[in-house]
Amino acid sequence: QWIYEASGVNYPRIKGGYKALRRFLIDETDRIMNQITPVVIGGQTGCGKTLLLNRLKNTIDLEGLANHRGSAFGNTTTPQPTQINFENELAIELIKKQTCSHLVFEDEGSNVGTVHIPQCVQDKTSQAELILLEVSVEQRLKVSMDAYVINMQQDFIQQDAVNGFDNFANYWFRSLEKIQRRLGLERYQAMLKLVNSALERYKNQGEADGFYPVVEELLVGYYDPMYDYQIQKKMDRVVFKGNANEVLAYLAEHSIG
Repeated sequence: QWIYEASGVNYPRIKGGYKALRRFLIDETDRIMNQITPVVIGGQTGCGKTLLLNRLKNTIDLEGLANHRGSAFGNTTTPQPTQINFENELAIELIKKQTCSHLVFEDEGSNVGTVHIPQCVQDKTSQAELILLEVSVEQRLKVSMDAYVINMQQDFIQQDAVNGFDNFANYWFRSLEKIQRRLGLERYQAMLKLVNSALERYKNQGEADGFYPVVEELLVGYYDPMYDYQIQKKMDRVVFKGNANEVLAYLAEHSIG
């Protein structure tokens, strides 16, 4: 009954209680991943991969299920699910969409924040055809400003009107701390100065513009070199590159998504 209510799919009653249900969901994840053909959407940080996924039907949104955007700045205002709950919800999403011949995934590592992507999902997606979403730095800046500054600040204030802005500021400080070692002390201190200045302007004048140089430096100076290094290992899997509309047209032409 629980699976039917969650997925709309009728399954015979599972005997054996919660342990049996867990085993069943793990086995279903494995079975369905072996049955479908995954297609993976990749691209630089801030190119709008999740926004693109949201325009498709046959997708598995791992970041949505994990309640995390998959980077040092990926936390939301609410906690991530436990590993077990993440795996259960993933299994239910796969059960809902098991009749699809193709399922579209975002290019992820082995973890999304604190949760681990099941090995069978990693194995299939790491060998799948890869489509690269390519957009300008200006577009990536806008997407990132919306996600990590404007919407994030609004979410924190909506959650706690009194302490919301302070919580938003702490989110930025904690996220920056996570990449301190990779940045190096000098770059970290320069970024911290920019963030403090941006926060002060945002709080006192209500203007988020001070974050533009921060976000641009993170995208171009920090994330892009890592992306360039990683994508070189995957170029043999790339079947298409283009902007959002071109990618959507390619997927439609190949009856994917």
